[in-house]
Amino acid sequence: MKNSFPVILLAFGIVLWSAVPAWAQPHGKKLLLEKITSAGCPGCPSGDLTLHSLLQNDTNLIAVALHVNNAGHVDLMACPDGDSILSDYLWAHPTVMVDRFKWESYPNTAMSSSFWQTMIDARKQMPMLATIGGTTTYLPGTRTLDITLNGTILWDLGWDLRVNAYLVEDEVTGVGLGYDQLNGNNNSPGHPLFGLGDPIVGYVHPFVLRDMLGGSQGVSIFPNPVAAGHPFSHTFQTVIDTAYNDTQCKVILVVQRHDPDPDLREVLNVVQLGLNGSVMAAVDSPDLLPAVAVWPNPSLGRLEVAVAQSGKWVLSLSDLQGRMVHTQTGTGDRFQVEAALPAGIYLLQLQSPEGALVTRKIEIW
Repeated sequence: MKNSFPVILLAFGIVLWSAVPAWAQPHGKKLLLEKITSAGCPGCPSGDLTLHSLLQNDTNLIAVALHVNNAGHVDLMACPDGDSILSDYLWAHPTVMVDRFKWESYPNTAMSSSFWQTMIDARKQMPMLATIGGTTTYLPGTRTLDITLNGTILWDLGWDLRVNAYLVEDEVTGVGLGYDQLNGNNNSPGHPLFGLGDPIVGYVHPFVLRDMLGGSQGVSIFPNPVAAGHPFSHTFQTVIDTAYNDTQCKVILVVQRHDPDPDLREVLNVVQLGLNGSVMAAVDSPDLLPAVAVWPNPSLGRLEVAVAQSGKWVLSLSDLQGRMVHTQTGTGDRFQVEAALPAGIYLLQLQSPEGALVTRKIEIW
C-alpha cells in the first residue's frame, strides 16, 4: 500500500531540479477542459480557435463544450446536465475549467482565455491520483450504447469520489437562431474570423455535451475513505437520441471528487474513446510524480500551492549562504505563501511531523 501522500514541496516560483521535469505529464493522466460557451456569445468562436490550438499541441487534453442558453444568449445545444453544472460555475464565456480545479488566487474555477495555458501547465504538476479506462459497445440499429469504465485509486483519499460518462457530439451544425454563431471578430482585419459574418451561418460547433450518464454530480461507487490500490468499475447504458449524429459522437469517462463546495470537485483523471472502442487504464507509479502544483512560475514573491491530500508542513527558506530568511507552517491542501525577499536563488526545505524532509532550489524575481 502506498502512503497517504508523498513528501510535499512548497516554493516561491519553483524551478524543479529533479528526476521528473517541470510540466511533465504523468503517464496515463489526462486533463479535462470544460469550455463554457454559447452560440450567442461574440467572443466564443475566437475561444474555439484558442482551444483547438491547445488540443493540437497536446494529446493529453480532452475537451467538452457546455452550452449556455438564456434570453441574452440563445443556444439550442444546451442540455439539462450542462445547465446544472453551469449553475455553479458560469460567470462569463468563453471560459474554461481545467479539471474543475480551483486556484485560490483566481476568483473563479472557470478561467478566461489568457489563463488557459498557464493553468494547464500548472495542473500537470499534480500527481495522478487514479487510473481510468473503459470499453464502449454501440449498436447502430437500436442506437444502444453500453459503457464499462474501470480503474484504480492510487492514493489513500478521504474524499467522496464519483464516476461519470459524458456523451459528446462533435461538429454540430444548424441554421438559425440558437445555432448561428455570433462573431465579435467579423470586423477585425487579420483575425482568422474576419469577414465570416456576424453571426456565422452554419457554424461548426465542436465537442458539444449532449448527456451525462451519471447525472451532473456523477455516481458514487467508492467507500470513503478509499485506500490506495482500490479497484473500481461501473457500467452505463443509454440510447443515443436520433437527433444526434452518432458518427460524430464520442464518450468521455471521468473519475472525480465530489463536495458540497463546487470549488472542491476536481477531476482526478479522464479518458476519451469512440462509440466502439477500448482504452486500458494506464498504470503508473505515483512515487515518480511531482507532488505539488505551484503557480505562478516564476514568482515575484507570492505563490499559490495545491496538493492532493491535506497535511501539516513546516516550510523554511534559506539563501545560498545558509541564512534562514523565511519560515511558516501550512495545514491543508491549498496554500498561499508570501514573503518579501530580494530576487535570487534560494533553498527551500519542507518538513512533515513524521520527519520527511525535502530540499529544492527556487527562484524569485
